Amino acid sequence: MYIKLTHLFEPERPRADVVVWRVSEESRQSLERRLSQAAPAAPAIQLPSRHALTRYFQSYYDKFHKHFPMLHMPTHAIDEAPPELSVAIAAIGAQYRFELSNGLELYRAAKYVVWEKILHHQRQASGLSAVHTSNDDAYGSPDDICAMILLMAFASWTDKPDLLCDALQLQMPLTHALRLDGLHEASNGGQEAHWAHWIQHERRRRAKLIGFVYLNVVAVTYDTPIMLFANEIHLSLPCCAAEWEVTSEAEWRQAIQQKTPAESFEGSLQWLLYGVGHGLSTTTPLALFVLLQAILQKIMLARQLQPRGEPALREADLEFLE
Repeated sequence: MYIKLTHLFEPERPRADVVVWRVSEESRQSLERRLSQAAPAAPAIQLPSRHALTRYFQSYYDKFHKHFPMLHMPTHAIDEAPPELSVAIAAIGAQYRFELSNGLELYRAAKYVVWEKILHHQRQASGLSAVHTSNDDAYGSPDDICAMILLMAFASWTDKPDLLCDALQLQMPLTHALRLDGLHEASNGGQEAHWAHWIQHERRRRAKLIGFVYLNVVAVTYDTPIMLFANEIHLSLPCCAAEWEVTSEAEWRQAIQQKTPAESFEGSLQWLLYGVGHGLSTTTPLALFVLLQAILQKIMLARQLQPRGEPALREADLEFLE
């Protein structure tokens, strides 16, 4: 996969507005081969043409990524990413292009590989498998979390009952992966000296926060039990988009010169709910969306405590939330 970055500039504020994806035939064949190697027992799949994959990857970036920016697009390389993540990205892109037939094929291929990894990890954890592979150490990684989020997104956006069941079945494995990787981080808030280390740290943080968000969206939409509670999360909020989108270490160092310490999820939520702390010195759309989901979760929990037949929240709960 070759990614060409085109920069557009606004006065005094450079940003990466356009990421153009180009898929070569060699990259398409490599992805198809790696997908078969990841799940040799899976039904054979022939990926769409390189032109179709180009459309799908571009559509993912133009549409889905804007709302859930969990991948660092300037450095993300499809050829280096796990094949199930790349195919899940393509499935989301096909869905945005209304090419559901190809999207379903891509979704099913990615789903097979993801569930093989989940089941293999479960067998390892229960001691039922004596075979150890490198995938054991990788389970719960940002790539695994992102792949599960994308599969849940694809399945929950359709009107097919069987796909909705798929989305709901992924709630528990996703929650387990989030907890396995840890919902705490060091007190330095990810202030790494090297760009590559910072990308890794920030991407891991974003994958966990967006995982929490998507689990909450599914719980609200389909009235399912809450799987991951806001009080379990002890992470910093994501950085601003301008910092996340820079395309070189030099631009990144320039962007962080005036950077304030990262706000914590826990501290920001306490300030919103209790008025405790110093408030929000900086906010970003993604950070506010994460905090909004935490507040919605509090409202859901308050409703669960309502006596049967009561249409409104208790006055004490309303005063607290307002």
